[in-house]
Amino acid sequence: PSSAVMAFDEWARAFPTGMPVGVEQKVLDVLRRIAHRLRGSVRVAGSGAVIRVDADASVSLRVVTDQWIGPEHLLALLSPHIAGMTLPNEDGSAAQPGIPYALLAPVTPASQILIGVRPETYIPRVLRWERWAKPPLIVYEVVWAAPEELTSSPHPAPRSRRARLERNRAEQIAETAAAAIASSLSHCAVIDEDGFLLSLDEPPQVEEPPRP
Repeated sequence: PSSAVMAFDEWARAFPTGMPVGVEQKVLDVLRRIAHRLRGSVRVAGSGAVIRVDADASVSLRVVTDQWIGPEHLLALLSPHIAGMTLPNEDGSAAQPGIPYALLAPVTPASQILIGVRPETYIPRVLRWERWAKPPLIVYEVVWAAPEELTSSPHPAPRSRRARLERNRAEQIAETAAAAIASSLSHCAVIDEDGFLLSLDEPPQVEEPPRP
């Protein structure tokens, strides 16, 4: 790899004499995702490079199912657990099954959680043996819409107290929303950003926002 590539590609820095390709690259990507989920690192023999992942940046979740929940029903389902949940730009068309829509919930004045609902034909690999996982599926995507200064960077650095509090509250709201949705469905799976299957407890009541 050239010096320009090594400046932004961590695998290039870990393999300075030749970047991994093919199956080797796929295996390394899987190891990185495992390290992300387990809050670990990957050490590369030879160069001794350590690939560190920013586990705290992982907030978004997906609930995959074969069942559709309309916008008004989903709003009523989540509102007892998440304060300030709203259904913006509702024109009535989203009440029809298969029409995408989104709900919003404030994290702090600086960021919010977006819950997007849409049909999906792709079956996640982790669900390939589930009998109910037949296209079209429905995805309830829970995403943290955070300011740029609070999101992760290629080189994880210590976050400010404000950033940690905001991220922790965003994670709490995201998990509460995903758990509430999953508990109302007979066939579903909760999947994280790296494609791993998660098990969430019954949705608790969200606590008051942390003070600055």
